[in-house]
Amino acid sequence: MEVTAIVPTLGRDTLDRALQSLKEQTAVPTIIVKNDDRDTLVKLKEGVNEATTEFIAVADDDAVYPKEWLENLQKTMGPKVGFTGGPCLPLLDDSSSDAERSIAEVTTSFWGTTSMSYRFKKGGKVKDADETNLIGNGLYRKEVFAKILNEEYERIPPAAWETYVLTRIRQLGYRTVFNPSGKFYHRQRTSIFGFARQIFRCGSGRMAFFKQFPMQVLPKFYILFPLLFTIYLIAFFLLAFVNLPITGIPLVLYIAFVLVISYMKKGRPRFLVFYFVVLHLSYGLGMVRGIFGGMEKWT
Repeated sequence: MEVTAIVPTLGRDTLDRALQSLKEQTAVPTIIVKNDDRDTLVKLKEGVNEATTEFIAVADDDAVYPKEWLENLQKTMGPKVGFTGGPCLPLLDDSSSDAERSIAEVTTSFWGTTSMSYRFKKGGKVKDADETNLIGNGLYRKEVFAKILNEEYERIPPAAWETYVLTRIRQLGYRTVFNPSGKFYHRQRTSIFGFARQIFRCGSGRMAFFKQFPMQVLPKFYILFPLLFTIYLIAFFLLAFVNLPITGIPLVLYIAFVLVISYMKKGRPRFLVFYFVVLHLSYGLGMVRGIFGGMEKWT
């Protein structure tokens, strides 16, 4: 199976490490690097159209891919499979900061990301999965990937291109498959501010996606909780400012909740509770932003 690996990048200092891990694959791909300041979606579209292979792998410039990553994914790329991907595990070592450890903890926690935490699990079985269980790094069938990028480019939210593309793959009659042996390791954000911006963009993109596919909200209603809580907080402080009554019970319950789940973690990083709060509120604020307009400013 011939594969082209596309690596969109802004020239991060982690790029060489990512490329080296791709060159050392047991199933060696052709590699296309798109190194410029355009958004990821533009670079992917251009790379897919340049590729001459039947299959496309999308790889991040700040990730490390085990030698068997592509070989393992190829085993689940059947004739009606449009995409197959595996768990995205935190890339941590002895030099990792408290911020990186905290971000890894909250993004892989059920209480941080609900069912999306499945993306980070090593175990489980090979199975069909919707976009909630998959991340965009993985192996695509070029025919369907190129069709979506070229024909629907203007509709794809840049901050949620994975969500859009994987949903459309299933709508076009192809399977998306979670393969637990296709794991790879991803670098965490190194500051709480960078993390907040990343999650804000995710929330904006998710709401832009829901505006195009409103029926997708029904099986994932829990994703709206950060949005509803953020709206409640805005109302709480505005009404309190003008001395109008509003109950503070949801706020008290939330504070108790994040304190309990943070302090239950053994060997927890310092200030873990603040990262849960940043995750939930940044996502909620991003969804509020996504309700009111386009994504141009946030790509």
